[in-house]
Amino acid sequence: MMSKAKALKSLSTLIILTLFVYFMKGCAEPKVVFKEVKVPVACDVKERKKPLKNANVLEYLKEVLVYAEGLEKDLNYCKGKK
Repeated sequence: MMSKAKALKSLSTLIILTLFVYFMKGCAEPKVVFKEVKVPVACDVKERKKPLKNANVLEYLKEVLVYAEGLEKDLNYCKGKK
């Protein structure tokens, strides 16, 4: 059997090596992560008027759809798409 002193020395050596490896991990090269970044673009598009709510729901819905389609066209123009 191992003596207490020898066992304690082995345990302390193991702890020191573990701490050494743990701290040296911080010296490793960083992991490179690529991420898509959106860049704002200046675009000369006039602001569209939002449709006003009125009593006729169908007419309002039609105006909202036309407004949304116009916004989509403006966005595609600014992005360079046709």
